[in-house]
Amino acid sequence: MSVAESFPFTGPADLTSSFTGGFFIVDEDIRLPRIVEVDMAGNEIAAVSTATLGAGNGLAIDADVMTQRIFLQVNNEEIYVLSAEFIGVTPKVISIDIKPGSFPNTINPQSNGVIPVAILTTSTFDATTVNPQSVRFGPKGAKEVHGKGHIEDANQDGEPDLMLHFHTQATGIKCGDTSASLTGETFDDNPIEGTDTIKTVGCKK
Repeated sequence: MSVAESFPFTGPADLTSSFTGGFFIVDEDIRLPRIVEVDMAGNEIAAVSTATLGAGNGLAIDADVMTQRIFLQVNNEEIYVLSAEFIGVTPKVISIDIKPGSFPNTINPQSNGVIPVAILTTSTFDATTVNPQSVRFGPKGAKEVHGKGHIEDANQDGEPDLMLHFHTQATGIKCGDTSASLTGETFDDNPIEGTDTIKTVGCKK
């Protein structure tokens, strides 16, 4: 059995090393031929359809780590030189603080109130670059209540953070959940994601 066949995709035909320590895999599904990027554990990170490149058959792939270019051969003829952005951008993992100033971060899923969440500025990320209207929080992807958020030093480190508020009922957080995540984009369209721990209260046993 080939290495490619060990991955859980419809028709893995070829693979090569990715630029992030994982693999680019050709998933030669007749309905939706794709290039899939996976991590070292085989988890899908990003994917892009190759249906517009030739007939989508006979795909072979190679990559150059130095130039971050992907080479895709279709039907043993045409060779496409693709940039890393063709696959898609992996979201930047950022620091968030649910209910700043409290620990544990208790949430009553039955509450009709709001949950404050701060996106924190760190040495590697500026929270003020986040577009508040793009942010979604919780399993149901709740939108920011006010649609704009506000800048404040949420963790008292002297740096400006972005404070957001979300209706508890809209988040989809349920009893027993131990963490909640946030996704969004910066003003220049770079994806972000962050997770913090929570403790649900007010739940019937």
